Amino acid sequence: MRAYEEMDEAAESAAEHAPSYSAALKNILDALIPLGDRHGFLAHFGLEDDAELKNEIARQAEETRDLIDAARGEGLFDPAIPTSWIERMYDAAVMAGWESMRAEETTLNQASELAWNSLIKGVGAKS
Repeated sequence: MRAYEEMDEAAESAAEHAPSYSAALKNILDALIPLGDRHGFLAHFGLEDDAELKNEIARQAEETRDLIDAARGEGLFDPAIPTSWIERMYDAAVMAGWESMRAEETTLNQASELAWNSLIKGVGAKS
């Protein structure tokens, strides 16, 4: 639970003064990538068997979906792509950033930019 609390604190702080929902998503991604060394294990274990953790996972997922939908309203995401898919891609981008840094392939800044650019170019609005 402490890992989820730390991720919440990082996300809330990162989004606090963002000028848009799209910027908040980017800031949160930037804030979560460096937590991979301490929190990456959450993605690799079936923690859903614990009722308290299951509720926390569901709450965070709902908040992410709400933020994605708000950013979609700003034109960040292609309206034809389901929110659930974008959510999975967002989580995958954070994970890719974690893994890339862990493997010492990228710096934090490089990992954040690569993760964001991969997400946006993969599911960004068509121009």
